[in-house]
Amino acid sequence: MAKSVWFLFIIIILIVFLVLKVVMKKQAIATKLAFFIFIALMLTVGYVYTVSDIEVKSVKDAFNFGGVYFSWLSSVFGNVKSITSNAIEQNWDVNNSTGTSYG
Repeated sequence: MAKSVWFLFIIIILIVFLVLKVVMKKQAIATKLAFFIFIALMLTVGYVYTVSDIEVKSVKDAFNFGGVYFSWLSSVFGNVKSITSNAIEQNWDVNNSTGTSYG
């Protein structure tokens, strides 16, 4: 009886350890993702702020800057969409222009 109780305790401890390991791994992934999103946001906001020459001194100015930022972000996504569609439309067939045959 005592052996089965200790075995049960060991199984419970292992299950708790595995659950904590999985939760901490998911939390680490979420933390890294949030960190990279924050860095990307700060870099893009900083870029738009320096390029647009907007002074943010009031709430109205902050909303105006937000409009400029989201307009810039929309144009970036539009450009990515255009580049992607152009890449998809390309002829990606293999073209052997040397005229040599191996075999």
